[in-house]
Amino acid sequence: MTTLIERYKEFFCGASAGCIETFILFPKTKIIFRQQLHNISLVDAAKQLKREGARNLFGTNEKYQRLFGCSERDPSVCRAFCSFLAGATEACLCPLERVQSLLQTTKHLDKFKNTGHTFRLIYRDYSIKEFYRGYYLMAIRNGCSNILFFSLREPLRSSLLKLTPQQVDSNNNTRKGLIHSLADFVCGGFLGGCISTLFYPINVVKNRMQSSVCAEFISSWLVLKTIMTERDGSIRALYRGAQLNFSRSVLTWGITNSIYGFLIREFF
Repeated sequence: MTTLIERYKEFFCGASAGCIETFILFPKTKIIFRQQLHNISLVDAAKQLKREGARNLFGTNEKYQRLFGCSERDPSVCRAFCSFLAGATEACLCPLERVQSLLQTTKHLDKFKNTGHTFRLIYRDYSIKEFYRGYYLMAIRNGCSNILFFSLREPLRSSLLKLTPQQVDSNNNTRKGLIHSLADFVCGGFLGGCISTLFYPINVVKNRMQSSVCAEFISSWLVLKTIMTERDGSIRALYRGAQLNFSRSVLTWGITNSIYGFLIREFF
């Protein structure tokens, strides 16, 4: 039993951190989705929600690293490859994100009631392929994001911890834990905010693709071209909602990374 717990500790800690973060920040996620999809302001997106009414990543990455025998210390192509595989594996949950996109789209509010109802309707009336609309964009986004995040997380965290006075870090266990949690939050939040902003246009295209049902399957480049035409070729309009997305990602990855680190340190 102990061996089993030790083997799957990353899954437990990653899932727990993700659940807590999702519970806290889900309303903010819905507002960002509306801005990406409809090219509207923060205020208008919030008003829409008011009128309508009120992620296993770490574990998979560690699992792939052990499977391929990656070095524990030094960054390598092997570790980057495992990070990409973890992102692509996470993208296999595409049906869940697909259903979430439909439930958050204004024009589908009367058609889809909840998650179970949406799954049943799509399965009954459309093909299984509908569940995986936009999958390859998710795989690219998640995989590349993971490479950057897991490659830079430890070096950045180590640099932050080096700024801590050594006598404070070693003499007080409570303060030491707080310092480590703060370092996890800062490095996770900073990397999450920057990486999510870098790949923000991919999310805009993905959300457009996943917000429709029974539409023609067209390439992401054509969807991007359509979006840019609708927004008069404005890069600023393409990044509508990026500021709120940045702040959400800082909190999302900061909270997830710090809770994950805390659970690993305290319980394993």
